[in-house]
Amino acid sequence: PWPAAPPPVCGIVNLAGEVVPVFSLRQRLGLARRALSPHDQFIVAQYAGQTGVRRVLLLVDEVLAVRTAPATEFIDVRALT
Repeated sequence: PWPAAPPPVCGIVNLAGEVVPVFSLRQRLGLARRALSPHDQFIVAQYAGQTGVRRVLLLVDEVLAVRTAPATEFIDVRALT
């Protein structure tokens, strides 16, 4: 755990010299918590923030496919509220 971090943030890692936050998608989606497993996987997500390119790791149970998506395929989640 990372002290004072919001609940979906479950820690930080050093990714090629960059400190990157790790988000638990299980917790973010309201799913039951469970112990870490050696079979858990990470998704490296990268986006352009106000201060430059940012990376986060998403802790997931399983990865079924990998693809690169252009920014035009994403929507601003603030528009959903």
